[in-house]
Amino acid sequence: MASIASDTHFNDLSDDNMFSFIHEIIDEMCGICPLKTSKYVPTIWSVETQFTHFVDYMKTLLSQLIDIRAKHESLREMPENTQKVVLECIEVRRPELRKAIINETIGHNNPVLKDFFWKLNVVLDSDKMCELNEPLVNLDLNINEDTNGTKNETIVSMELNREELMKVIDTLEEGQQALRQSY
Repeated sequence: MASIASDTHFNDLSDDNMFSFIHEIIDEMCGICPLKTSKYVPTIWSVETQFTHFVDYMKTLLSQLIDIRAKHESLREMPENTQKVVLECIEVRRPELRKAIINETIGHNNPVLKDFFWKLNVVLDSDKMCELNEPLVNLDLNINEDTNGTKNETIVSMELNREELMKVIDTLEEGQQALRQSY
């Protein structure tokens, strides 16, 4: 990455455009919206691979600078006005950038609950008992897992009575509380 300054077009972007561009990269990192390549290729970067290389470099740099207040070694390759813009963007977006980096790290190492679907049923009777009237919840958990760069989506289905449901809810709340403490 020693040649990043020569591979990029820092001077082709005004400070306002650079500010906007860095915020768009942060938006993509935070999952707000994807970066629009067509906005910058071929108008500023003539080759998409150069653009992608720069965006990956900036994502790495932003991740490294999130907790470091001092200037990073890689920043010195950039023009001074660009250094200022990058540090300003980080300062403004630090909490959400930090959260996105933590979520990405967690997502790469652990299964993540993406969504859930539930349906309530009432069992009226069974072959062993008349008039059972027991409420049961059918719960489907949509879990994303990143294994060696391959994203897998799994649906775990459960049928739970009231006690089992309360145990699942308590476990999920404990997990949520642990995540909040890590932020």
